Amino acid sequence: MKELLVVNAGNTHIETLLVPDRTSFEQNGLSGGTRRVFTPEEFSRTWEALAEGKVIAAASVVPQFTKKLAASGAFLVTRDKKFPFRTDRVDMSTVGADRLANASFLCGGPLPAVSVDFGTAVTFEVVEEDRSFVGGAILPGRKLMRQALHDHTALLPLLPLTESLSQLPSGAGKNTKEAMLLGTDLACLGGVKEVLSGIRKDLERKYPGKPVRFCGCGGDRKFFLEALPFLEEVPFLTLQGICRIWRENGGEWS
Repeated sequence: MKELLVVNAGNTHIETLLVPDRTSFEQNGLSGGTRRVFTPEEFSRTWEALAEGKVIAAASVVPQFTKKLAASGAFLVTRDKKFPFRTDRVDMSTVGADRLANASFLCGGPLPAVSVDFGTAVTFEVVEEDRSFVGGAILPGRKLMRQALHDHTALLPLLPLTESLSQLPSGAGKNTKEAMLLGTDLACLGGVKEVLSGIRKDLERKYPGKPVRFCGCGGDRKFFLEALPFLEEVPFLTLQGICRIWRENGGEWS
């Protein structure tokens, strides 16, 4: 029996999970798999060896990797696939594969639910009680904000990401670095809070007294989870969503 390789190809990193057999998949979800994270260069260099002899289920938002995955015979999350959610309340023509996977994950738990994926961009997905995917929001992540300041000014440096809110200066920044850290980190956190506040109010209005599930994932999630304790941390959220779509479309080990 072949192993299942699940791939989430993003703009900055490519995440893979190797699920050894059907039994571990059914009993443990994806917790029994081996997770690896690649840079784009590493992924391109090792892909053929990584994919050999595997059943592959994947989502990609990077055209060059989409082509590479398709050439390997991978099942790809695309907008023409069958999903566990209703699609009649959202424009599906431009929704990315990662967002489709995240919305699919939400359908496996209590609804209404919201996912927040903290990556190069921060993406939000909302699935309502009737299993309708109703859309969400997209805003630039912390790394993208830093990159924009560096790329579009003459003197501002490119700063690494802080790991915790405790690393930010209190009050006003005393120098350019501190000012940039405050501006980018708090702008991104404030944007996330504002988007979630609007989504929460809308769902509470539609479903009075009904609890809303909020889930967080993505490579930059730790910084935000510290400030948003109501977010349930789901590290493999996108990978689980890819698997759910794969199974929804008849995916089986062979």
